[in-house]
Amino acid sequence: MRKLMMIALTSMLMACGGNRVYYQYEHIDEAGWGQKDTITFTTQKLPAGRYHTSVCMRATQRYPYSDITLSRHSIIQPSGSEKTENFKCHIYNNVGIINGKRGVSSTELSFPLSDIVLSDSGSITIKLQHRMSLDSLPGLTDVGIEITGE
Repeated sequence: MRKLMMIALTSMLMACGGNRVYYQYEHIDEAGWGQKDTITFTTQKLPAGRYHTSVCMRATQRYPYSDITLSRHSIIQPSGSEKTENFKCHIYNNVGIINGKRGVSSTELSFPLSDIVLSDSGSITIKLQHRMSLDSLPGLTDVGIEITGE
């Protein structure tokens, strides 16, 4: 009975994280994320299918705004199709507390984006830039991308 319960538990844990195909962070310089600084992520070759994407961030109390506007430029290879979209992520809630999972020195946040569809196997390149008024945006320590398959 105990062995059966361990097998069931292991299967459930594997099912929860089994569809992640890409998860990568890039460190942001302490001076801040420059408006012209582009953070680029490129996957390995993936099979055809629909992929859910999320932008992930680690933020500190030094972040000066309640939200952040980002631009995502996606490039699909080998087709070469491209798409750019802007989106807003809420960093702080209505009472001034950072949303997300608190860590020792920063809080981890994740924001779902629109799906990306690969009609043939290929790779995905995602380029992120912030669209805030400050040239050098403080308070973000890392920015990342998570991609999961259906």
